[in-house]
Amino acid sequence: MFKTLIVDDESAAVKAMELIVSNYCPQLQVCGSAGTVADAVKMIRNEQPEIVFMDVELPGGTGFNILEETQDVNYEVIFISAHNHSVLRTFRYSSIDYLQKPVDIDELIGKIDKITNNRSSVNNTNVKYEVLFNNINTSHPENLAVFTKSGLVSVKSSDIVYITRENRTSVLFLLNGEQIESSTSINEFQFMLEENGFFRVNEDFLIQVNSIRKVYRFLNPRVKLVNGVVVSIDKGKLKLLNEVYLSK
Repeated sequence: MFKTLIVDDESAAVKAMELIVSNYCPQLQVCGSAGTVADAVKMIRNEQPEIVFMDVELPGGTGFNILEETQDVNYEVIFISAHNHSVLRTFRYSSIDYLQKPVDIDELIGKIDKITNNRSSVNNTNVKYEVLFNNINTSHPENLAVFTKSGLVSVKSSDIVYITRENRTSVLFLLNGEQIESSTSINEFQFMLEENGFFRVNEDFLIQVNSIRKVYRFLNPRVKLVNGVVVSIDKGKLKLLNEVYLSK
């Protein structure tokens, strides 16, 4: 059984989450709940939970304050939020698990299964929190927590030249020549990075537009990147690339 804490200042939300956990997550055991930042910090230290469901906005601060004050306690957090796009985007960049209200049961079960199945594996939770704290106060997150075979690593999106798909993995090619293999799909990277100046030129390549050094527009459309790599552009995407990015 995984010891679980619920942090929310609304009693109805706590009761609803307790009922959901009881009915759909038999591997979890709720050890209590807290409604303020101070109470949550105290309970986390006293109870040493393995999983914490946490609201973002709380009396006395935010869930982020709780994370900062309990970094020495080893637990997994799942934020439960009705918050705006920028907050959710920050969670994605940081590889922080989150659920939107109202909670989708299938999504909850999937996240709990992922956490409980990988709890003993290399996780580098501190990397997630470091990236989260760096991204909290900006509308354009810069740091990514990237899953690799050896755990999570922090990567600046501005350091990525392009990402390519290789079988079931993705490979990030950085400005310094480093290559990072990740279990995160290229589709997931596209979802995260499109608003940060990345463009999917074909099925296998997601490129940072600022890394483009030359565009070949005729015959076989291609782009030459800052590291000298030449990448083909699918038919129909050249116009979109030009309209959305290159015309600015």
